[in-house]
Amino acid sequence: TAPSGTYYAGAINYNDGTGNFHIEEATSTKIQAGINGPYNMSSTAVLDIYETVENLASNWPLSAGTWGFKLEQTSGTCDLGMSLYDDETVHCKKSEYMTGGYANSGGDGEDEYMKVTIPDDGYHGLVVWKVDSSDYSKSCTYNIKMGKCAAPSAPADPDPADGATDVSINTDLDWSDCADTDHYEVWFDDGSGWIKLGETTTSDWDLSTLDYSHYYEWIIKAVNFCGDYTWGLYWDFTTGAELEPDLIVTSITTDPYYPEPGETVNVEVTVKNQGDLDADGFYAGFYKHETTAPGVGDPGDLNWVLSGLAASASHTFSGTVSYDDIDCYQMYAQVDTQNDVDEGNEANNVYGPKNILVGVCEGDFDQDGDVDGSDLAIFAAAFGSVYPDPNYDRRCDFDHDGDVDGSDLAVFAADFGRTDCPVCP
Repeated sequence: TAPSGTYYAGAINYNDGTGNFHIEEATSTKIQAGINGPYNMSSTAVLDIYETVENLASNWPLSAGTWGFKLEQTSGTCDLGMSLYDDETVHCKKSEYMTGGYANSGGDGEDEYMKVTIPDDGYHGLVVWKVDSSDYSKSCTYNIKMGKCAAPSAPADPDPADGATDVSINTDLDWSDCADTDHYEVWFDDGSGWIKLGETTTSDWDLSTLDYSHYYEWIIKAVNFCGDYTWGLYWDFTTGAELEPDLIVTSITTDPYYPEPGETVNVEVTVKNQGDLDADGFYAGFYKHETTAPGVGDPGDLNWVLSGLAASASHTFSGTVSYDDIDCYQMYAQVDTQNDVDEGNEANNVYGPKNILVGVCEGDFDQDGDVDGSDLAIFAAAFGSVYPDPNYDRRCDFDHDGDVDGSDLAVFAADFGRTDCPVCP
């Protein structure tokens, strides 16, 4: 007989045996429908307790219906089991789990699964436990997946679209997410028979490179957490014919951007093979000033040769030129100048015209060829402003330091009164 007060219960080795035993007191962690974890069970642990809710954000209880629970052991070799307890349970033995709420069929390090019918909405208790004392010295990590066993919605919205033609040989498969789906099976037929490519938890699948001008069929099987599934429709597409190289000029850059007459101008011309096949050797040219686009075989002011360019690759040529007079010049560049490469598109080898202003007037804001009172009015309105003031004018910030101040005034004053400013047509 003990006097009134607070006592803590423990375990007594009443039969004086030599076996070890563990005792654990734990507080539950909330988990929701979907993937939960990873969780770690240490070598000193016996069990982990979870309160199951349908949605953590709203704290919804599990709704009535059939639910699946899966314990996925991600590391370690513990023999784990799990059991589910009714929302009305206050105290229970390990064996007083709900009907169907017990899983212990796998061995060391293996996953466990159970399907349970929940009769009414409520917060249920899920317990993960080590099977026996041989597991007490082990540690492991695991995830818990739980979900309602509703039939998945049918796969839809295929990409490539059903019946699509001229599809890239580098295409991948995509479809819309299916409600109540745990994973998808991807089935594919290249003409030699249906094969299962694999499974994915996302609504897409990366294919290896396909054949040109080939007909393919595919179908998606949406599988829910409990193993129930819904097949999609059969979809098909045809890949495009094999393409040739396609050489283009992507840019002309000059440094300085606004050169002075006689100043050395560094020129870079970047070309790209946007086709699907490698290009053999070819010539390229840069034209410092032309009134019309250059034709096949026209030599440039700068000329280069490249031994080859891989599909999707780019290459930059460089050289120097100079301009004698103040003016606006029209630059061009041409790749495959001699038309040596058999391309898919022979009409896109010329780039330009791109204008370059030589001897530019910094203050010719209205581009009328002189720096006069109208330009002064624009500069005066912006003078003293700091970005992002409403009257800040980027054109007047010649040194690009975020304000229009004395250093910018000096630049403007140096050009004020000029009447020879180059103007592009």
